Amino acid sequence: MPAETINLIVTQDFNITTTMAFVDPFRVANYINGAPLYRWVFLSEQGGHLRSSNGAMLQTALMQTISAPADYTIVSASWTPEAHVSAIMKVHLRAAKSKKTIGALDTGVFILAHCGVLEGYQATVHYENIDAFQELFPNITVSEALWVMDRDRITCCGGMAAAEFAMRLIEQTHGTALVNAIAKYLFSQNLRDAGSSQRPERLEPVGKTVLDSLCKAIKIMEQNLETPLPIAAVAQAANISQLQMDRLFAHYVGRSPVQYYRDIRLDRAFYKSVGKITIEVKKERNGHVANRLQAALWREAISLVRDGVATLEDVDMAVWAGPGLRWAAMGPTTLFHLGAGAGGLQAFCEHFADTFHGWWDELGHAKLDEATIKILVDGIADAHGDAS
Repeated sequence: MPAETINLIVTQDFNITTTMAFVDPFRVANYINGAPLYRWVFLSEQGGHLRSSNGAMLQTALMQTISAPADYTIVSASWTPEAHVSAIMKVHLRAAKSKKTIGALDTGVFILAHCGVLEGYQATVHYENIDAFQELFPNITVSEALWVMDRDRITCCGGMAAAEFAMRLIEQTHGTALVNAIAKYLFSQNLRDAGSSQRPERLEPVGKTVLDSLCKAIKIMEQNLETPLPIAAVAQAANISQLQMDRLFAHYVGRSPVQYYRDIRLDRAFYKSVGKITIEVKKERNGHVANRLQAALWREAISLVRDGVATLEDVDMAVWAGPGLRWAAMGPTTLFHLGAGAGGLQAFCEHFADTFHGWWDELGHAKLDEATIKILVDGIADAHGDAS
């Protein structure tokens, strides 16, 4: 079997820890096998020495000099990935997408999405960037798993998980025995499985439990972003001294309370500056919040069209001309509360509980199978013709 090839594209200020963690299992695979199983080359748009985010330099070849796609084309990025979505990058990735496997490490997934090679696929990205990715690419399903391998698109959140990601790729081709040997050689004692969360609940890497008082202080900060509280007031509300809070943040967060508060306020300010509204997601759910609400409504819309209750055009009209107009101002529960008069939501629920229970019991269960997709496509054609 000829050695598999990897084109590893890096961008300015890429994460070298992630990149080398990904590459090294392939090196060890070659060493253990006694003959090359994998060959790789580092590429960049500029060529020559490229600086990583920690200042280390990496020698790269020009992307433009590579004509034939490799078995794997992987993009590794870190800061400002959108700055590296060039015409050359688009041409290179689009040439590879129909023939080979394309993937990304860390924020390289933004580049894949911008270049149009992730439509119809699931992907992952570092948890700090998930919300931003969903805002930019609502039609791409994003997961908080360590890595996602969806057919010929593979993505990894970054960090040391990149080594496990690489070992799982090797396992697909060369089996578990070789991967066990690689993991032992690299002192990687416990390989996590596909679907493992980036942030397992209540798991601390060094076995420490984050104190409730620290969690409370962070919660207070998150609840007071628009009009920030003095740090002393945060400490008082969390029932700890300011000195104790300083020590807790230094120990567990690695930043002072002032720095942490500033950073989360800047994150909120950034999204607000580009016209976005943020919410706090308290528990992990696939699709988070807005996408799940959209999916629930669309499922019922599809079932109404599929079952012949109404045409696609009329169902769409019922949404935008009915609740859609009201929902643009406020959410459904608040609307019901205000519309119920003096009794508010309590009175509304007591009066309409049986009505809603009957509706909920009859809601449709739709699947985007071949027959359903045809009904939807035909419905769009009837409603809008060739317009797109």
